[in-house]
Amino acid sequence: MAKQQSSETYNFPLKSQPAPQARGIFSLSMATRFDAQTCVLLIVSVITAYLVLPPLYSVLQTSLFTTKLTGELDEFTFRYYQELFRELQVLGPFLNTVYFSIGSALFATIIGGVVAWVVTRTDTPLRGLGYFTAFASFGTPFILYTIGWLLLLGKAGPVNYWLRTFLNQSEPVLNVYSL
Repeated sequence: MAKQQSSETYNFPLKSQPAPQARGIFSLSMATRFDAQTCVLLIVSVITAYLVLPPLYSVLQTSLFTTKLTGELDEFTFRYYQELFRELQVLGPFLNTVYFSIGSALFATIIGGVVAWVVTRTDTPLRGLGYFTAFASFGTPFILYTIGWLLLLGKAGPVNYWLRTFLNQSEPVLNVYSL
């Protein structure tokens, strides 16, 4: 027969803590909440808004109004957007973007998942290299990635050499400069 454990009693204080006083939005305590990180965030936000909003306003204004020869705004119109969508000039690039983004996301997820599983769940030799490359990629500028891919897939790159040899062609198979 199981032995019953003794019940413990808890002593809860009957007095509750006093509720903090309600403060207004513009009180002095609100001003003391701003630390250095908040100030830097506000400054960067203001600078970003100053750099982004005026050109955005200008683009929207010139796309929604016709202009006179003097450069003044003339009439409000949706004509430019109607022409853009009526002629379906956007459809081809949009579909290319969708296909490329879905394909690259699936490819990166599969490759990244396999590498992550191998590095974390197995006793593979050199798995420390997997950890290192994962963190080193955060510090690598993207221009180096671009140069690397151009050297790898360029006209004189090894991928084009192998494809020319395999397909028995004299011209480069891949032309990354025209993409």
